[in-house]
Amino acid sequence: MSRISTTAVINAIRLAQQASNPASPDSGYWAAFVKSDGLYIKDSAGNVTGPFGTGGVATDVIWDTKGDLAAATGGNTASKLAVGTDGHVLTADSAQATGIKWAAASAGGTPLSIIAPVSIFDTTNSGSAAFDSGAIAADGITLEVLFALRSSAAVTTDGMAIFLNNDTTLTNYFEEYHVNSHTTNSSQGVNSPITDVVGNSAPANYFTYGKILIPFYADTDKNKSFEVFTFEHTGAAATSQMHSKTTVHWANTAAVNQIYIRTDNHPTDTFIAASRVQILNHKAINVLT
Repeated sequence: MSRISTTAVINAIRLAQQASNPASPDSGYWAAFVKSDGLYIKDSAGNVTGPFGTGGVATDVIWDTKGDLAAATGGNTASKLAVGTDGHVLTADSAQATGIKWAAASAGGTPLSIIAPVSIFDTTNSGSAAFDSGAIAADGITLEVLFALRSSAAVTTDGMAIFLNNDTTLTNYFEEYHVNSHTTNSSQGVNSPITDVVGNSAPANYFTYGKILIPFYADTDKNKSFEVFTFEHTGAAATSQMHSKTTVHWANTAAVNQIYIRTDNHPTDTFIAASRVQILNHKAINVLT
């Protein structure tokens, strides 16, 4: 084995391929040698490193197990960081030789509670029918009901009724109805009907649009009140435009667990195909900050 000890620039060294590892060099020296799979170096303690320069990073001998990482330990030096436990995350830690480690994920940031609408019912009629929400969980603050309705009745305008919790006793509902069709009228009565909707004698594709707001629907210590807002066109003339607001009081302290919407002459008259009702539950949702 030849030794090279010089400060001169060496442009190239030609090394003969070895069939086996050479003997360890003397103390303070490194042995460089070539085998069939690349270049190796060997220190005086007999430690062999290599091969170098063949196959690139993908086939480097530092990799032993799926998930191994190479991490710098200083200038131009690196060490292997073995894969961590499932579910652990890579975390900076200056006490580690590589400056990083695998550790269990933290619990996250501070929860922030926001009020967000969550759709709990969304149905578009394919035929003619009323709308029944089914069971509504008492886990929110306000129910918002959006609707686009047209009655099958052969009239320009028909009536719409809304019942809560399958309570169809009309005397349990009290309403104040304000309508504007270039004039304003007010009346008070029971839920029959609660407001007007476009009938099937109106021009094709005309619907009544609106929404219903039921605040604190899940409370059980107070009667419920809700508001119904509508706007509609029953014809091409300006006087055929109408918007209304109805305030309804329901004499019941129960949490609202069902909403039923039908025409006032159901089932003789129903809501035609393409009529749609969507219910949004405005509830508290925790997000992380």
